Amino acid sequence: MNPWRASTILVVDDDPFQRKVLRAWLSAAGWPVLEAGTVDQALREIGGVRLALVDLRLGDEDGLEVARHIATLPIGTRPSLVAMSSDMSESVRARCREVGFAHTMAKPFQRENVLRVVRRLAGDDREANASGATLDDVPASLRDVPALAALWRMEQSSSEPELVPAVEGLRQAGRILSAAARDGDLDVARTVADAAHGLAGAAGILGCTRVEVTSKALASRVRREGVDDQTRLLVSVIENEVQTAVESLLQKIESARGNRLPVAS
Repeated sequence: MNPWRASTILVVDDDPFQRKVLRAWLSAAGWPVLEAGTVDQALREIGGVRLALVDLRLGDEDGLEVARHIATLPIGTRPSLVAMSSDMSESVRARCREVGFAHTMAKPFQRENVLRVVRRLAGDDREANASGATLDDVPASLRDVPALAALWRMEQSSSEPELVPAVEGLRQAGRILSAAARDGDLDVARTVADAAHGLAGAAGILGCTRVEVTSKALASRVRREGVDDQTRLLVSVIENEVQTAVESLLQKIESARGNRLPVAS
């Protein structure tokens, strides 16, 4: 077996931003990381990896399918599996256990919790010698948002923009929700609920608690009662909260870089 791959963590999530943040945390802690955004991609990459972190909602696909495939592999070749979802009710946890997940993690993630779970299931502890185990190299304005701290390090090492695109991803998730509520297709309730779910995930990992909580409440309400005038009122509230959150995050980045950044509407 390839020794590099035998220590590798596979991150399976349809949200590129979530994958990027998890990759940044895990790579800084010393693990090689692969990414997949669909079930098919995950099944192509799964062979020989040590551990897979699998989002249960992969667009229109079900992350449980990854676990069902793993169960068909020979014993001794199956990676440990961790399920990820913003909906971690007891019934969801029970389904995960039934198909072979070793652990479940609720979104949004906390860096320390992710590393604790990975160290336990991957069977070693790389954090002690990991680069970036402290925040001394991160500007003070970014230290209270672990995702931004991780992306700052990536940006410094690669010279590729990471921080502003992440914040723009939050803005784009808000626009998707607004468009879904305004122009939803025949299955408008599901469209809005899925958009709210995606926005909640992006907001949570960026520490935008108000947007996260309101978006989760909207997703839950739409799944129960469908789309109505109250839905559109909540979407309007979320639009304002997203704009406020984006401006706050860009100010943190501006402070870190010591220069001004445009705040678009």
